[in-house]
Amino acid sequence: MHSASYNLPDLTGEFVDGRSIELLCLLGSGAYGKVYKAYDHHEGQLYAVKCMPKYEPGSRGARMQESELLVHRMLSGHPRVISLIREFSTDSLVFAVLELATGGDLFTALVERQCYRGKPELIKAALGELLDAVEYIHRNQVFHRDLKPENILCSPVGTDIQLADFGLATQVAISHQFGCGSRFYMSPESIDAGFATGCYSARSSDLWALSVIFTNMICGLHPWNSAAPADPGYAAFQNNPEYLYKALRISRPAFLLLKRCFHLNPLKRPTLDEFREAVNAMECFSQEDEESLAPAPAPPSRIFKPLPCLPVQDFPRAVSPNFEWAHSTTNDIDCDKTPRPAVVPQFPTDLMALRLQFSSASFLDFSSPTPSHPPSSSSSQLPPSCLEGSGSSPPTSDDSDSLPSVGSEEEEDELSCPVIVVSTPPPSDGVEFESGSEAMPLVVPLPVRPRRAYIPGRPKHALGAGGSRVVGCGGSK
Repeated sequence: MHSASYNLPDLTGEFVDGRSIELLCLLGSGAYGKVYKAYDHHEGQLYAVKCMPKYEPGSRGARMQESELLVHRMLSGHPRVISLIREFSTDSLVFAVLELATGGDLFTALVERQCYRGKPELIKAALGELLDAVEYIHRNQVFHRDLKPENILCSPVGTDIQLADFGLATQVAISHQFGCGSRFYMSPESIDAGFATGCYSARSSDLWALSVIFTNMICGLHPWNSAAPADPGYAAFQNNPEYLYKALRISRPAFLLLKRCFHLNPLKRPTLDEFREAVNAMECFSQEDEESLAPAPAPPSRIFKPLPCLPVQDFPRAVSPNFEWAHSTTNDIDCDKTPRPAVVPQFPTDLMALRLQFSSASFLDFSSPTPSHPPSSSSSQLPPSCLEGSGSSPPTSDDSDSLPSVGSEEEEDELSCPVIVVSTPPPSDGVEFESGSEAMPLVVPLPVRPRRAYIPGRPKHALGAGGSRVVGCGGSK
């Protein structure tokens, strides 16, 4: 009888039920029949039509077929059960018109689309709808005994769960028929009569099958091929239940629940309500989900140690001298606009005490080369106005011949030079240079070039060696 569907003809493209229903394509086949996608031309509606062989009246096959249609007709109308619309038969075939589920079965969602891997909320939603369906049929004293993904239909996204194929369903809570269903999902007491005491609980067998389907949703694997002592996977679980946790990599709460569901004693397994409550209390079902939900490890805290206090050296502070900056000897130039350096030069005290006596020319350039034209006696002399306070007469022709000249009288109209005078405390009389009685000019380097103050009729360029200005003679007017 298990090969009945293979003996059925292929009816794709045929018309049945008075040529009102056209069988479009084959959707699937099972042990007891084939399912086609069909179109009702009278109603303009798509259906699923199950085709089964017609048995002799009174035979075991005929009784099972009548029981299936009766149970299915009784359970129709619930949103979690595929509705049976009607049935009709021919001389050799029986047809059942069913509600069409366009999303396929749960096996396709698990294996091909992998809708549930890593999605605990979707698992809760789909498993909750499946529990609604099983609770509904149990309240109506119907036990499916063949719960598996191929007999569960769903939408393309894995929701809208509906039960189908009640070919092995029974209304007897304590069953004496062993080997009903698929071995992957059968409880150990329902496989072989020698394992149990001659009967088993059909209700508990449905819970066992739901637990295996729950495992399929979590990791896409079977815990074992058959719940028999000869199966290596089931034997490893019986020897050490932690095998399930390590082999399937499920979460610890899911493992503890499945450990109860797969207990060898059916009386110690949870009820459907306890199963639902335990599933809803879980946040994740696999170890991968736990790792993804685990918070990131906090970075190691830094301990900032205070730096050691370094000794501070007490440097001597420089005392700013009461020094007046250089100023122009002319009164017609606004020297207040001349930029002042931040740090003023400090002259040695012994040099400040020297009395500046200038008996030679006002501007002397020791570093400039000898001019191309011979100097004149008048070019090395200054007007008497520039020698006020010097106490000396204009230099003689012998004095002018001993030093290079800056320029000639013809260039005086074109050139002019600033005269910078350093103000110092009044020196004592009678102080002379060590070089002799002859007066020597004082060269002062200027860190910042000040604005030039010009004297009418004087040369413009009068620089000493290294860009230093030559301080002219004479005091302030």
